[in-house]
Order: sequence, then structure tokens, then C-alpha cells
Amino acid sequence: MRKISLLLLIVALGCNSHEDSDFASSSETSILETDRPISIVAVPRPNSGQFSTDLATKLLPEFLAKSVAVSAMDNVVTGWKSPTQGIRIHVSAEDTVHIVDYLGVASVGLGTIPDALNSTMTLGNERSVLLTSDTTGWETPTKQKVVEVLFQPSVQIYIASGK
Repeated sequence: MRKISLLLLIVALGCNSHEDSDFASSSETSILETDRPISIVAVPRPNSGQFSTDLATKLLPEFLAKSVAVSAMDNVVTGWKSPTQGIRIHVSAEDTVHIVDYLGVASVGLGTIPDALNSTMTLGNERSVLLTSDTTGWETPTKQKVVEVLFQPSVQIYIASGK
């Protein structure tokens, strides 16, 4: 697993061009185009007791559609208090996956998500994951793979949502 320092992640995210993305679909919006208030909301978790797998799967697209673009360095993201030991995953405008675990250790790449999840000590609780992106919409192949990896009973996904 390739690790980078949090400082390098901050620099890398700060240098992203939100206007030159070849990966963003036409239904995605740059973070520069929204100034709505943002809150963190939980996505229905499959087989959680509150939601069956079928119902959570049915509701997933509705919740992802409420997700808004937000910078990984936004206060709502960096100040997020995970209810369990969790991780933050941010997809850049260039479709690069950035992960920060509960200790602040950063990694890059879709393949590092399982290791980051496994590094959390949940003591029987679900793992918490804050999922954010520089662009709205979760239609890109990379974003779909991120959701596919995370959408399981042992992971509670949270998203940044416009109020």
C-alpha cells in the first residue's frame, strides 16, 4: 500500500484543477459552482436492522443524488466526528481516490480502501466512512467502484449533503 503524508495530500488536493477533468460526467458539478450549506447524512446501510438489503439498495441512488461537491479540506469534512473509528474517502475531480484513516494516515488509490477499513477497530460496531468528492454525482466508473466496495452491512457510509 502506497502511503503519503497528510501534508502531501493537502498539497495535492489543493492543486487539483476542477475545470479540466476529463472524467467528470455531464451530470457532475464542480465544487466551485455551489455555495449551499452542507451537512453530513448517513446512507441507509444494508441489513442494518433498520433497513433490509433490498430497501437499502433501492434507497442508495436517492441518497447519492443528494450528495454535493465539497473540498476534502472543507471544515465540514475535516471536522467530521466519526461515531466509530472510521475513515474519510475523497474522490478528486480527476477521479483519484484519496483515503485518510482515523489516525490521519493518508493513502491513494481504490485498492487501499480495504486496508484502511481493516485498520479500524470497531469492537462489533460498523465502520464509519465519510464519502466526499470534488464533483457532485456518483456516476463515474471510479465512484461506482468506491460505492460498491463500501456498500456492505459492516460499513456505515456518510455523505456531504446540501440542506
